[in-house]
Amino acid sequence: MGDPGCDNDGVSPTPAQQAQAARIAAGLAATGFALPGTLTERMTRCGHPGCRCHADPPRLHGPYHQWTRKIAGKTVTRILTDDQLADYQPQISGSECGARR
Repeated sequence: MGDPGCDNDGVSPTPAQQAQAARIAAGLAATGFALPGTLTERMTRCGHPGCRCHADPPRLHGPYHQWTRKIAGKTVTRILTDDQLADYQPQISGSECGARR
């Protein structure tokens, strides 16, 4: 159990703390060894009603590898090819995907 006097759940970081975190992340990214963001693997449905992804049971499209990060305060997501995944995965902090080659 944590210190009962330090209940920080639901407390947002101060602007100074956010700026410090951004400087640290930028410094790490500049080293060439780490990229900010999260790597996820997604399975999706398309918009075609007769497609296999709408069957019972559904066979979804994918997996698609998405790299999500913040740029200038906005969330940016990029779909990665298998080759890009192999190149970027070791460098992306918070990686959730298993290695696929």
